[in-house]
Formats: sequence, C-alpha cells, structure tokens
Amino acid sequence: MRAQQEDCRATQDARFDRARQHLGDAIPSTALTHRDNSAAIARQPTLSAQLARPGIGLYGAAVTPDLALDQVVHLRARVVDVRDVHAGESVSYNATFHAVETRRIATLAVGYADGYRRILSNRGEVLLRGQRVPVVGTVTMDMTMIDVTTLERGCAIGDVATLMGNDGSDCLRTDDVAARASMSPYELLVGLRLRAPRRYFETQSEELHS
Repeated sequence: MRAQQEDCRATQDARFDRARQHLGDAIPSTALTHRDNSAAIARQPTLSAQLARPGIGLYGAAVTPDLALDQVVHLRARVVDVRDVHAGESVSYNATFHAVETRRIATLAVGYADGYRRILSNRGEVLLRGQRVPVVGTVTMDMTMIDVTTLERGCAIGDVATLMGNDGSDCLRTDDVAARASMSPYELLVGLRLRAPRRYFETQSEELHS
C-alpha cells in the first residue's frame, strides 16, 4: 500500500511540474506554489514548491506516525448522574446493554447533538480520572453513559470526562476515536457541533491549571 501511495504521489508531482511548464510565462516568476497537504509534509516535502497546506495536521490528526504531533482537540463533559445498575437491568434506549452483574454507571452531559457519534454506542472509550472506561448503552442526543465500576478512585457528579484528547498521561487521539466510529478523522472533527462551548488555550499548562 505504501509503495502504491508513493507511486501515485510521484505521478501527481510529475503532472504538476508538466502543467507549470506548459503554462510558462502565464505564471509569474515571483508566484509561490504548493502541492503538499499534511500527509505529504509528513512523508517528504516537495522541494520544487515554496508552500505547504498543513490542513488537518494543525489539529494533530490524520497524519502519518512520522510526525509526532500533539493532540490539539479535546472534547469533555461533566458527570451528571451516577447510579448502580443491577444484573439483568439495561442501560439507555433499546436496551442494547444489559448488566450481567452490578455495575456503576455514570451519565455524561454530551450526546450526538454535540458531535459525539451514536455509532460509538457500546464501543467508545472515555478517560475519567486518568483511566479508560467503556461507553455502555446507546449514545443519546444529549447523554452518554459510561461504566465506571473499575475506577480506582470512584466517580462523583461533577467529575469531568474526556471523550477525545488528553487526561493525565493517557490520550484518546482523534484518529483512534474516529477508527472506533469507523469514520474519517475529518468527518469526526467537522461533526463537533456549535452547541458544545469552545475554549481556546495558548499553552497546555494554562489548560491544565484552568
């Protein structure tokens, strides 16, 4: 696959160069050109062009592992309810999750209306207090349920869960969340709704201490 991608890129580069030659003086000698996106920058910058378009790489997603990019986007929500679900009881719409033993279930104030996809029902993961816990039941429009039974320090209303991004030493990268949802990282990012409030930070340390 990698060899095919390189052959395809070489063909595209050659076509680009031929097009520039055919255009001749129609392109001023002072014009700046580019043909590299985030992935192309990661593989090998084009020496004959002066600019690159990083695109999704600015968000730390959808780029080859050759570039060690920081996770930029973080999706977080507070715990609004915690309760025990006993053996045989179900969670959320259509009873897609049944407890086989008593489980501690927390409800997060986030759902597919905020951009956390319904397809992540019973397959997503969330970071809470530095640990990974599973999404259980169907993701609803406004709420998502998680199983916090195994949390070493427990869980309380008001705790903040991370559905995408960093929490302590662990990280749910955009690419990984998208893979669990069987979708492109582009699709996942542009699907984050305006209903979810945005907060912008200059530095990581500022975010962690806010």
